[in-house]
Amino acid sequence: MKNIFKILFSFRLTASLLVILALSIAAATIIENDFGSSTARAHVYNATWFEMLFLLATINLLGNMIRHRVYRKGKLSILIFHLAFILILCGAGITRYTGFTGILHIREGTSSSLVLSDEAFLNMQILSGEGTAQANRKVYLSGIRNPGKLLKIRNKDGKVSVHYLDHIVDARPLLEPSPKGRAALLLVSSGNAGREYHVLYDSESRWISGHIFHFNRDADDGVSVYNRNDSLFFKAPFPVTIFSMAASTRDTLVPDEEQMLLPI
Repeated sequence: MKNIFKILFSFRLTASLLVILALSIAAATIIENDFGSSTARAHVYNATWFEMLFLLATINLLGNMIRHRVYRKGKLSILIFHLAFILILCGAGITRYTGFTGILHIREGTSSSLVLSDEAFLNMQILSGEGTAQANRKVYLSGIRNPGKLLKIRNKDGKVSVHYLDHIVDARPLLEPSPKGRAALLLVSSGNAGREYHVLYDSESRWISGHIFHFNRDADDGVSVYNRNDSLFFKAPFPVTIFSMAASTRDTLVPDEEQMLLPI
């Protein structure tokens, strides 16, 4: 037991933990760059082994403080140095278990109290004649390894399990040219989840962000987009504000007037 405490509270273990933590964070940065933040959380940041490293580092620092009696007079600077590390580790633990990350969209001149969490949750509900069974779980989808079973729920008829097969990172509609295909328009709007992609085919209408859009279709309401002589035009029944990112200029178009869509 004495040898265990000697190893647990040694400076050699302190140095080893610092090296392992540095290498782990470096590996997580590479994984996040290549496979996304969800994969980095699944394998490093939110992994149990990574949390155990921080817990072991905290125990090691506390043990070293007691073993070498850094609380004695004349070692105040060393005591503050160790306490600072422990405070950082405790703060990281509080953030890890009580905090959350998300996106807050605030338009110019407006206010908002809605935060969209960037964490993914899997919710499952089974409805039956005698009641409802439900379960939910926070999930981190990995682009490296199949996590297998994600969720299991039981009702009077037995068990139902959800298994992970594969997922597409940042999925969005993709238009491919076809000799016999219809003309199509890809619109991008800003929603609660960030960018949202909408495909409108020839002579089709669709509600987008509270407005109805028409593509190559005669209509008296909503926003009409149509192509003529290989150019795109649009007309809206309300004033439209256009911001040019290249010139940093803002302009307002009058309603019910045909406008050509130009690169900004």
